[in-house]
Amino acid sequence: MITTRYKVTGPKLKAAVVADLHGEPTAELYKALQEEKPDVILIPGDLTTIGIDDYKHIDPEKLRKRAEGKERAIGFLKAAVDIAPTFYSRGNHEWGIDDEYRDKVKSTGAVLLENEWMKFGDAWIGGQNSAKRYGLEELTDEKKEPDTQWLKNSPEGYKILLCHHPEYYDFVKDHSDLVIAGHAHGAHWRLFGRGIFAPGQGFLPRYSKGMYEKMIISAGLTNTTWIPRINNPTELVIVEME
Repeated sequence: MITTRYKVTGPKLKAAVVADLHGEPTAELYKALQEEKPDVILIPGDLTTIGIDDYKHIDPEKLRKRAEGKERAIGFLKAAVDIAPTFYSRGNHEWGIDDEYRDKVKSTGAVLLENEWMKFGDAWIGGQNSAKRYGLEELTDEKKEPDTQWLKNSPEGYKILLCHHPEYYDFVKDHSDLVIAGHAHGAHWRLFGRGIFAPGQGFLPRYSKGMYEKMIISAGLTNTTWIPRINNPTELVIVEME
């Protein structure tokens, strides 16, 4: 794991971005967060996997691993709030969210933002829900665009939007001052500074890792496949606003 830093203009604030943890927090991550002493911890989705996908059978072993990952995610939130106020938005792996999970998140003291804004100091922090199915190609009744109608009533002031999917950028950029995303996992392999493949964008994705206009994309903190990353370490992102 590396630590990647960005400086942007905004209310004085230091934010740690924990993206795509997938229920696998590490001692290295906890130590880094404690040493960084951020003002706020931002989680733009895929903290863990919730529920059962409705389009394929899930075997018992996978269900057991998901349950364990969910408990580790709740444990991470409990530890995170002891370091700094923690805000969390949903990613595609949280499509199966239910009230039981919402209550567990709430009990930790973390804030789950579902298509809503919350005031934090001199800024507003919002959470954009993932649409059902990721990617914006071949839209159907089942593959829908994200619901961004709620953004039309955004508050006045500096707005930080947690938006798991970088491919949603064109939908949300006019309603926020800073977008924090993940999902692309840095496009897994990176050659000559360019990502090779990202879910929802395909090969040679437009958005994969780094800063694009007013969007910062984390390469994430876990590797979710057996394929090794190349030139693309997992990362904790630190955003300093001043």
